[in-house]
Amino acid sequence: MIPLYQCLLYLYSPGYRQEYGAEMLAVFCEARVEMSKRGLLARFVFSLREIAGVLFGVLDDYLRSFVGSERWILFPTRRFVMRSEFRFPKTTPFLMALILLGIVVAAGMGAPIRASLPGVSPLYVSLQTGLVMALPMVAVVFVFACAAGGAGWLILHMLRRSGVHRLSELEIPAAQK
Repeated sequence: MIPLYQCLLYLYSPGYRQEYGAEMLAVFCEARVEMSKRGLLARFVFSLREIAGVLFGVLDDYLRSFVGSERWILFPTRRFVMRSEFRFPKTTPFLMALILLGIVVAAGMGAPIRASLPGVSPLYVSLQTGLVMALPMVAVVFVFACAAGGAGWLILHMLRRSGVHRLSELEIPAAQK
């Protein structure tokens, strides 16, 4: 099955094959090893699914290059083709925080308008005062959450770089357990 899969990978365009071919083959080999522990029917379904996935991927690759568009819709291929263009940029959380800040500032600028309206109830004023007093606490929680998230990301980033994740694959002799 691996030689057939390698031949099918040659159907992709050279640029796509050069960028993703080795990784696709490695993932296929890992999945094939896992599938070898299952029954004959499961292996057959796996083989058909992988062949169909490669063929739909090849068709998708060539239609994208021919049409020149990232979003051609001739038939749905999302199940078979993994796309990387749907990732959020790393600046998304910062932009969302900036938008939230803009909303809070805009709401604060509306205070003179609210004050100029006649018949403002005392309940509304007390709610408004409570909101103004709660904003610093929300800001502190937001800063703390950002710091905790940044520290968590830094730890995971450093662990990935140092290879600590490979410790789970380490075989320890029975005498040392």
